[in-house]
Amino acid sequence: MISVLMPVYNTDPSDLEICLGSILQQSYNNFEIVIIDNGSTRNSTLKLLQEIKSFENIFVYRKEQQVGKKNISVALNYGLTKCKNELVARMDSDDIMLPNRLRLQQQAFLKNPNLDILGGQMYLASDKCNTVDELINNTPYFESPPREKIVDIDYIKREKENWFINHPTVMYKKSRILEIGGYLEEPDGIPEDFCLWVKAVANNFVVRNLQQYVLVYKVNNKDKLTNKDSEKIDWNNFCEEYKEQYLKNK
Repeated sequence: MISVLMPVYNTDPSDLEICLGSILQQSYNNFEIVIIDNGSTRNSTLKLLQEIKSFENIFVYRKEQQVGKKNISVALNYGLTKCKNELVARMDSDDIMLPNRLRLQQQAFLKNPNLDILGGQMYLASDKCNTVDELINNTPYFESPPREKIVDIDYIKREKENWFINHPTVMYKKSRILEIGGYLEEPDGIPEDFCLWVKAVANNFVVRNLQQYVLVYKVNNKDKLTNKDSEKIDWNNFCEEYKEQYLKNK
């Protein structure tokens, strides 16, 4: 089985419904969905979360916000402890899984037992859409910057930009992520995914990216955490400092 791990914080209910629909329509269906409500206050979101608790294999837990911390990291670390399965697929609550995502990634892990972290390519949706079919057939979208197949120390060192893996596309082994302490939780505003990848590579994890497209990322959502955090002055400086800290002797 696979655990799909998804933090939720005041997500628009229509976006959350579309997201869940895309997961439930996967060609591979041996999975659970673990939702971490990270202290939502929006009544319509809370109502929907209450309704989906009755769904088979969907589990909703609540983890309150913590002052001064990167709360998506807090939610994800807590969520990892609730996932029943070794393979965990990350998902954002307003994105859309393409129908074969889980099958493609699960097969890759079966073929490569040493694999620890596996990302994939993603489309960027330029308009709002209501269903997966509508998105694929009618909505303008474009390809995200390509992610290289192999992510290792040499690759990270020679790259000038700091994004090597599309976080919402990732599947990883739970035990390996917990082994290196999970996501960094503080200070607030840190690039928690980048920090995890660098720490993993520094610990000799096998990190790869599928070349297939597995996700649609909603770029029109101005509330996305990445959009907010990447505007902060210290964002790129923190990336460089973290990379120097973990890779300088490698």
